[in-house]
Parts: sequence; C-alpha cells; structure tokens
Amino acid sequence: MAEVYKILYEQFQEETSGIQEIFQWSMGSIIVIILAIFGTNIFFNFRYNKKELENLIQQFDLKIQKNYEEFIE
Repeated sequence: MAEVYKILYEQFQEETSGIQEIFQWSMGSIIVIILAIFGTNIFFNFRYNKKELENLIQQFDLKIQKNYEEFIE
C-alpha cells in the first residue's frame, strides 16, 4: 500500500511541476509584454514632448522678436 501512495505522490509532483512551469512562463511572458508596452509608451511620449518643447520655444522666440521690433519702432 505504501508503494501505491509513493507512486501517486511522484505523479502528483510531476504534474504540479509541469503546471508551475507553465504558470511561470506565462507570467514571465505577460510581464515582458507589459514592460514592452510601457517602454514604447515612454519612448514615444519623450519624442512627442521634445517636439512640443521645440515648438513652444520657437513660438516664444517669435513673440520675443515681435515685441522687440515693436519696442524699437
């Protein structure tokens, strides 16, 4: 009878180790996908904010130049 329980225990260990392996791989894949989404989001937001900052600086320079020209006249 003890051998039957031993065999059942070994089979249970094999099955649970397979389930744990699948779970770990799926969780790892989900984490990698989430990090990739956040990484691309940060990259594109940085590029967008850089362009927006350059646009604001350009507008600010034009207003300063316009005010300076008005002041000289």
